[in-house]
Amino acid sequence: MVSALEEVSEDIVTSCDPTDGINPILTLIEAEEAASGNQTTCMGLYVLGSLLHNIPQHRATLAEEQKARLGKLAVRCLNANDPVLRRAVVQLCLELYDLLRANFWPLVSQVTEDHQSLLTYYIAKREKEGAGPIL
Repeated sequence: MVSALEEVSEDIVTSCDPTDGINPILTLIEAEEAASGNQTTCMGLYVLGSLLHNIPQHRATLAEEQKARLGKLAVRCLNANDPVLRRAVVQLCLELYDLLRANFWPLVSQVTEDHQSLLTYYIAKREKEGAGPIL
């Protein structure tokens, strides 16, 4: 079942315009927040990260609402107790940082100093090792 869901998510990521796929995934995750659906949220975070990764750098245009929603989601998930959820959101944050660079930090300005240090560490590590996944 899980592998089938992963295949479907890969199909979604490869077949849609990345910026068009962001809002429906955000809406799903926000709806799951009320139901405490960590598994759905994790999968959604990974799909969002893949969508962000597939946005060409020269076309890096996210709507302000999308940026705000992604930032709010990142802050909420970084504060989660579930380590799998935190791992997924760090990966999302890395993709968002790669896309937005300096404009990333205002989106997550409400994270704790510890989380900011964690993100800074992984951003530096990723840049040192290249743009591949590090988690």
